[in-house]
Amino acid sequence: GKTNVAANLAISFASRGQKVALLDADYALANVDILLGLSPKFTIENVLEGNMSVGEIMVDGPGGIKVVPASSGVQKLTRLGNRQLNNLFNALQILEKHFDQLIIDTAAGMSEEVISLLHAAGEVIMVTNPEPPAFVDSYALIKHLVKIEPTPRIRVLVNQVRGERESLMVYDRIAKTVEKFLKKKIEYMGHIAEDESVKNAVRNRRPFVLHSPKSPASSCIN
Repeated sequence: GKTNVAANLAISFASRGQKVALLDADYALANVDILLGLSPKFTIENVLEGNMSVGEIMVDGPGGIKVVPASSGVQKLTRLGNRQLNNLFNALQILEKHFDQLIIDTAAGMSEEVISLLHAAGEVIMVTNPEPPAFVDSYALIKHLVKIEPTPRIRVLVNQVRGERESLMVYDRIAKTVEKFLKKKIEYMGHIAEDESVKNAVRNRRPFVLHSPKSPASSCIN
């Protein structure tokens, strides 16, 4: 659910008068544009290859946000070369200067590209859920992150839960494991309620904070 979280969080920030950019950094399996009902002509691939600037590919998204779209199904983008990484970080610096919030939806996994982006960020939001595989994946990524100093600020957001109590149980399990074996502290960010309106919004290619603004999930994001 990280893409849904990133997109709706971006729109929530924008509703409070902030200038927000949402960067789809899942270069090969992009879906921010699908989730937001967009059909971009150009993508981050053009920036990585040095053919266009980030400003030229940026598109208007719902709720007043700007979106930097990615390509989908482009296998060569799963491993970026030094030139492509330099172009990416130059684009990030430009976005940082022009926006109050820059939200990056990274790819899943622990590739060099993902870890580089997480370390470049001011804050890492770890989106997880109550399922055991999600716990294993979250711990593995945190373990990978803390190998490199300085460790970024890591906050845990628990998705698809019945309420705060279940969310805190999930967070406590992760936090205690990380503190015991990695000697690091991670922070609790909150939860997003399991909510049928989220599925309905996705089917309609609309962010749920706009599709169902008074829903439990929207309240959690806000």
